[in-house]
Amino acid sequence: MALDDGWAILLTDTVGFIRNLPTDLIASFQATLEETIEADVLLHIVDTSHPHREMQQLAVMQVLDELGVEDKPIITVFNKCDMVKDDIYLSLLAEDTLNSVCISAQTGQGLHDLSMHIVSTLKGLLIDVQALLPYNRNDLVAKCYEQGRVDKVDYREEGIYLEAHVSHDMASRLQSFRVEV
Repeated sequence: MALDDGWAILLTDTVGFIRNLPTDLIASFQATLEETIEADVLLHIVDTSHPHREMQQLAVMQVLDELGVEDKPIITVFNKCDMVKDDIYLSLLAEDTLNSVCISAQTGQGLHDLSMHIVSTLKGLLIDVQALLPYNRNDLVAKCYEQGRVDKVDYREEGIYLEAHVSHDMASRLQSFRVEV
């Protein structure tokens, strides 16, 4: 999915979490659950118009806790806001829920706000680095493009100068090549 400011992300849909899911069904959804564990950011899609919205939200959070991913950045996406006629309720819902946005997938309402929330959350996961890489480590430059945002690459006599915003893992890999500007 292409986002604002040139960001591109991969979205994967997971099965909705159901309370008290039978053990044999949990096994069949194992790949979906593993994708949740591997994700950098989770979008928790909530049907705002559902009468048991709060119970469903709680069930999802319990499953995320059981998976050990409750500390990952989560953007709560209140969908079907076009079906809720109480604007005050929607405002309070968004205000009371950390890192949330109200949208309507059907009408497109709020999709720009969602995009901005995703970009902001992703930026919060990245570390600014400046590094001088030897030419035989140009593979790291490619990895920076894959796992972050590269602002500047300068091919100098002493090596490849790089300014980028990268994941914690990538920043660790670049540690021995880091320079101060």
